[in-house]
Amino acid sequence: MEETFEILVVDDDEVDRMAVCRALKAAGLAVEVSEAADYAGAIAALKLQSFDCVLVDYCLPDADGIALVQAVRDAGINVAVIALTGQEDAQVAVELMKAGASDYLSKGKLSPEILSSRLHNVIRIHRAEIQAAQATEKLKESEERYRLVLEGSNDGIWDWDISHNKLYSNDRFFEIIGVPRSEFYYGSLEYFYERIHPDDQLRIKDAIVSHLELGGDCNLELRIRHANGQYRYCSCRGKAQRNEQGMAVRVAGTISDITERKQAEKELLKQHQRSHLFAELTLKIRQSLQIEEILQTTVNEILQLLGTDRVVIYRIWQDGSGTVVTEAALPGIKAIEGQNIIDTCFRESYIERYRGGRISAITDVAQANLQPCHAELLNRLDVKANLVVPILQRDELWGLLIAHQCANARQWTSFETELLQQLADQVSIALAQAQLLERETRASQQLAEQNITLGQALEDLKQTQAQLIQAEKMSGLGQLVAGIAHEINNPVTFIYSNITPAQQYIQDLLALLNLYQEYYPDPVPAIQVAAEELDIDFIISDLIKVLSSMKVGAERIRQIVLSLRNFSRLDEAKMKPVDIHEGLDNTLLLLQHRLEEKTDSHNIEIVKEYGNLPPVECHAGQLNQVFMNILSNAIEVLEEAEKHEVSEGNGNHHSKAALPCIRIRTEAAGSEYVSISISDNGPGMTEEVCRRLFEPFFTTKPVGKGTGLGLAISYQIVVEKHGGELQCISAPGEGATFVIKIPIQQDSPARNIQGDSCPLLSHPQRKAVEVLEPNS
Repeated sequence: MEETFEILVVDDDEVDRMAVCRALKAAGLAVEVSEAADYAGAIAALKLQSFDCVLVDYCLPDADGIALVQAVRDAGINVAVIALTGQEDAQVAVELMKAGASDYLSKGKLSPEILSSRLHNVIRIHRAEIQAAQATEKLKESEERYRLVLEGSNDGIWDWDISHNKLYSNDRFFEIIGVPRSEFYYGSLEYFYERIHPDDQLRIKDAIVSHLELGGDCNLELRIRHANGQYRYCSCRGKAQRNEQGMAVRVAGTISDITERKQAEKELLKQHQRSHLFAELTLKIRQSLQIEEILQTTVNEILQLLGTDRVVIYRIWQDGSGTVVTEAALPGIKAIEGQNIIDTCFRESYIERYRGGRISAITDVAQANLQPCHAELLNRLDVKANLVVPILQRDELWGLLIAHQCANARQWTSFETELLQQLADQVSIALAQAQLLERETRASQQLAEQNITLGQALEDLKQTQAQLIQAEKMSGLGQLVAGIAHEINNPVTFIYSNITPAQQYIQDLLALLNLYQEYYPDPVPAIQVAAEELDIDFIISDLIKVLSSMKVGAERIRQIVLSLRNFSRLDEAKMKPVDIHEGLDNTLLLLQHRLEEKTDSHNIEIVKEYGNLPPVECHAGQLNQVFMNILSNAIEVLEEAEKHEVSEGNGNHHSKAALPCIRIRTEAAGSEYVSISISDNGPGMTEEVCRRLFEPFFTTKPVGKGTGLGLAISYQIVVEKHGGELQCISAPGEGATFVIKIPIQQDSPARNIQGDSCPLLSHPQRKAVEVLEPNS
């Protein structure tokens, strides 16, 4: 698309302005034409709008064309100007061109072709001039910036002419390398090489050769010897300029002093290492909350980290004395752990300083201004230099963390001092935590012990309450049995004692009746009728049998009453020698109704294997209670086993060996004990049940059929009140055997008790029940 030009026509003659506009249109130019009739109008239009070209008449009513051209240039308006004149005057044309006109045309020769050609040329040339002026201005600015960079840059600028081996640079370059320009011998590269650190020279030369041959970036870090003799770190960057053959002809670049950055990096690295080491040591210290382990870990790690000869922790006591509680030392160094050190001058002169946070670093004990007593102590410990930091807790001096150098003097660095101080703070925190944990643990243990004691007391109270209830029941039962036996005994004695006289009386009467029948064989009819109705012969024969049966029944009742009295033994408050067999027989007599055959089960056979036992000193009533509990349990076990077999359809297939049986065996166990074993051929018990058999409230019976106190009471009667033993030997399918061993004589008077109540008011710790194999 053709460009549209903005044209301003300045002429006071309207006819001439129209002629110019017609010529522009006739030339086929794409133009936007604005008009002005005088100088002032032209200036106003130029200030309001940008134009590509101004066609101005030389003669204007308020000024000439030269004045307008000069005003435009003075105002800095960049626009092409073509002057139109009505006369062929070369002098006028020269003056217009001097004033700044781009071209001039004579109105008489104004044609569309000439106007179009001149207009295009003027605009093109004017635009080219503007671009050239802008480029020149930019070049000047660039040169000025480059000059300012060279003069004000913090970097050294250098240019190495390879062909002449010359090095050109700014003043900053010489400031960085620390050599005056006048002493830089001919600017040669060899002189620059000489000032590079020996360890860097080969690497730098290889890098420069590689860059010249292969190209790429050239970024180097090196150390250069300064005029003061110290080496400074520099960063050098350069780029090679190559000829048409690709050969490097010169290299230009910059050099920067990075010494401060390197020092900052080293310090940062040192801080990082210190933080890392500190974190590792802190972690190791914090991994344990045992005070001894915390202290030992601390000295071991510090010994390795500082590379010193000995590290100790010195615990300070309230009286100012102290003890080396922990130590880590190299082989061959005198061991001082556990030594109690009493240093009077330390207590008087130094302890308050350390309490205030003082840190002591002695590089050479021999040269330090120490009090004689303190110097003598350090010499005795073979210390040549030491570093001491306090371990504080709540502003109180707990102790000191000390590093000893024993072989020679040593200059302690700030890093070592700060590290030791930070570790001392961590030790203080760890100690506080360990002490807090120890207090909490101790309090928890005390609380746990109290809870155990309270729980045991509550459990004992529950057991004692249940046992007291059971004992009261047993005592009431004993009193009831004794009362019943006493009340039955009187009438039974009356009946039993009168049966024998009654038998004698009846024998006498029957003898008299026989005499009457012998001497009066024919009585009166009334007597004969009465004799026949009474069947006197049957009465005579059966009366003797009736009296014998009454005597046997009375004897049986008398034996039962005697067994009840012997079982309860209410009349025996203290231990006395008794016949164990009598107690067993009395118990069996009371249980006889449970041993007899029922419609759905067999008789329980009782096998007695009594040995020859002496009288045993014991509480007969309590021991009978033990026999009753064990025998009752055996009977219940056999009954349940019988019911189980019947329910499975095997009730009519018992072999003789499988019939229910309870075996009672007594024998002397040495000269001091007797042994009573009560066995059954029931299903037996597991080891776990046997272990818990004598625990209070433990029972294998269904809920409501057992209290779990029978065997527990039996165990206490045998073991605790008679000093004997009670064991259970059982295994599944092998039956169960209870073995009772009691001493024949009770030597301790403390075993005697008052009354007949069950001795369960105290509940010592239960002994483990020994579970034996059936054949053991």
